[in-house]
Amino acid sequence: MNPGFRTWAAACAAGLWLAACGGGGSGGGGATPTPTTPTTPATSNVSLLANAPSESVAASGATQITVTISNTGAATATGVVFTPNLAAGLTLASYTCTGASGGACPATATPAASIPLPDLPAKASLALVLSVNVAEGASGTLSSMPAVVAGNDATTTDNSAAAVLKAYTADVSISGSAPAAPVAAGTTAAYTMTVSNAGPDEARDVLIANTLGSFQTLGTLSCSASGGATCPTATGATMRVPLLPKNGSLVFTVPATVAAGVSGSIANLMMVTSAGDPVATNNAAAVQLSAYVPAPPATAPQGQSSITLQSDGGDYIGDGRSYSYTRANANLSVSAEGGKLTVVVSGDQNWRADFQQPSGIGQIQPGSYGGLARYPFHVPTAGGLNWSGEGRGCNTLTGSFTVT
Repeated sequence: MNPGFRTWAAACAAGLWLAACGGGGSGGGGATPTPTTPTTPATSNVSLLANAPSESVAASGATQITVTISNTGAATATGVVFTPNLAAGLTLASYTCTGASGGACPATATPAASIPLPDLPAKASLALVLSVNVAEGASGTLSSMPAVVAGNDATTTDNSAAAVLKAYTADVSISGSAPAAPVAAGTTAAYTMTVSNAGPDEARDVLIANTLGSFQTLGTLSCSASGGATCPTATGATMRVPLLPKNGSLVFTVPATVAAGVSGSIANLMMVTSAGDPVATNNAAAVQLSAYVPAPPATAPQGQSSITLQSDGGDYIGDGRSYSYTRANANLSVSAEGGKLTVVVSGDQNWRADFQQPSGIGQIQPGSYGGLARYPFHVPTAGGLNWSGEGRGCNTLTGSFTVT
């Protein structure tokens, strides 16, 4: 081999080795670093559900709204605040709190417009029961919007929910009347009592109680309904009406037997109660009647009592004859009631005489009463008279009557 060729080959081999090694220089010989991805911090996901009763709630009453607050995120929720956001007509009276899966409640459950809550761990929840009062006169739909916020909440579209309930107001009242004319002791009188609903809503669960005053015995009540109302299934001293619509009415006839021997004013009282009634002053009505003791039937005095009847010729009733009765041959009785005097003779023939005193006279007075027409078809201011015998009577009759 040519010595010059060996020298060139060695030089080329050295150059190839340097190229493979990369040589020196300012870059050094270290490894290139791997890029790092930024870490995303964990967040919470706080949500809220709300529920209100489906049944209508009476004004001036109370009800409950249930709220559930949950954290479905990976991190503990911090800076948690609950806001009841109750509808107009509702007031938060109190609330209770129950935690689950590590959820903690406030140390003191104080009602407020904004309620701070402890931090809520991941997967934990709180159940809040809100006790709310319904305002007097509340009516219709009441929509509340409870809400919750947290400082690290990733999703806020589920932080509130509607709680909708319905309230009702119904002005239920009672009126009544009693017989205007005096009622005789021992007889039955009838009171009229009316239960009405002026609205604005239908009344629910209406309770009615009737109380008779002293010296009376209650009979069987009757009822008539109007305006879409329905009478109670059973009537008596206490009654229940499930629903009384606006402008509906119930009219009760209350029969009462007055005890014998009673005189003066006696009364009947009816009361009604219904939740949601804004006016209490018209929930009772007391009415009075006047009772009197009728005079006992009078009997003819003992001794020489006698009755003589003289019939004119051609008279249909007496046939022109004369009749004379004493206690020896007949039963004689005289009775007075309500300004009417009645004489009854039970002998060989039966006779009856009725004298009705003129109106405006407190009691029968001694004297002569003339110009009398047939009772009971007489002129009230003049008085009336009637005679009959063995069922015989006249269509027309005029005469006089003397009391001594």
